[in-house]
Amino acid sequence: MRKPALAVFALAATVLALSAAAGTGAGAAEAQDGTTIGIDADPDGNEAASLDAINDCVSVSDGDSFEVDVYITDVSELIAWEAYVSYDPDVLRVVDRDVGWFLEESGASAFDGSHPVPDDDGLYLFSAAVPSSTGDSQSGSGVLGRLTFEAVGPGVTTVTANPVDRDDDGEPDIGPALRDNEQQLIEEQDDGDAFFDGAIVDAEVAVDRECADGSASPGSTDNDDDGDWWIIALIAALVAAVVALAALVWLRLRGAARRGGGTGL
Repeated sequence: MRKPALAVFALAATVLALSAAAGTGAGAAEAQDGTTIGIDADPDGNEAASLDAINDCVSVSDGDSFEVDVYITDVSELIAWEAYVSYDPDVLRVVDRDVGWFLEESGASAFDGSHPVPDDDGLYLFSAAVPSSTGDSQSGSGVLGRLTFEAVGPGVTTVTANPVDRDDDGEPDIGPALRDNEQQLIEEQDDGDAFFDGAIVDAEVAVDRECADGSASPGSTDNDDDGDWWIIALIAALVAAVVALAALVWLRLRGAARRGGGTGL
């Protein structure tokens, strides 16, 4: 009589373990250790020193002008940054930029080292700095700068700040860099390239297309995992159903054992 009951309890334990693993995996996919540089495809709600939900895709129409944010998370004593933002020039072009965000939160005036706009070659240098002598470094998370793109053709393009190998020799030639108030590189692993080696998060822009998830509106990743509530609810309901079934079977088997003169489980 014990084997069926134990099997049901083993099934319940397995489901619980899988649920815990699924929850851990979801958190690991969205959580990043250390400083992160990323692209927010729809920056509504972002401020200089705070971020709303991070959107990984936006769908626009050909001819539209729209904004994306280059953001930073969990940085310490930042005084200078640069990022080479790449995109498909057959789909987008950069028409404006604004670096007056994170570095100017304390009232400092940031030097804009960005390339001129418009830019339509698919690689845009976006950069800003404040003098280290002023002591106006910034820590925390927020918007490094905001880019305005114009959609120039249908298609889907990744917008990214990842390092770029321009001469195709297998080594990146240009890439993002951050400096602190000691003029030291932030999140650089002494690998000789002087580029930021922390996490970099890309975004997509779909022109006259839907985003990859099938939606015409932005797909967002909330740092609080609020977007996964329905998955959590589904797992919780499944676990509750299995546990209830296990308890019912166990009670019936226990009753049958007692009626048959057994000792029970």
